[in-house]
Amino acid sequence: MPEKKYCPRCYREFLCDSNNVDLCECSKILMSEEEREKISAMYSDCLCVRCLEELLNDFRQKKS
Repeated sequence: MPEKKYCPRCYREFLCDSNNVDLCECSKILMSEEEREKISAMYSDCLCVRCLEELLNDFRQKKS
């Protein structure tokens, strides 16, 4: 069952289903293992989809 969380990056409220990640919004975002590790090193809890997308865009732009 999804739980209410607050994004540690932007502090917006969002629903997270970390017990069933396949049903969670973040499961639709494709990222490499390297990107996942970078984000995990920066934040200890789940991020909202908007922040995940922003971070991934930043990583990918810097990489190009």
